[in-house]
Amino acid sequence: LRVVDALLRDENYAKAWEKGKDLLEKRNDFSEIRQRMGDIAEELTRYGEAEEHYKRAISLDEENGKAFHNYANFLKHRGRNMEAREKFEAAIAVSDSPVINNDYGLLLFKMGAYAAAASRFERGLELVDSDTMGDI
Repeated sequence: LRVVDALLRDENYAKAWEKGKDLLEKRNDFSEIRQRMGDIAEELTRYGEAEEHYKRAISLDEENGKAFHNYANFLKHRGRNMEAREKFEAAIAVSDSPVINNDYGLLLFKMGAYAAAASRFERGLELVDSDTMGDI
């Protein structure tokens, strides 16, 4: 998995795709590699495969907030806003983070739900503030 992550950071998506497929063939199926494969497939414009990988990642680990978050953004970018909204809510339920709240707020704003968007943005800022205060 570290090799795939390194290739992703280097934006070498084609090679990351091949290494990820190798990992899936040689090892048991696990959520983290499926989530990464969804990310890679999306970068390679293999949208059907991306969606299947995200769904599989979530089915393998319903506590994988990053899989829910990335799948929600995938859906948002394809105009599937109601589905994206459900996935953002699931992501927040397992991993309430500033980034997820911000991305969810952007979706809500786009949908015209301005008060709900403001609430998500405020929650994200609260989480940033609490993270910062914890380091003092």
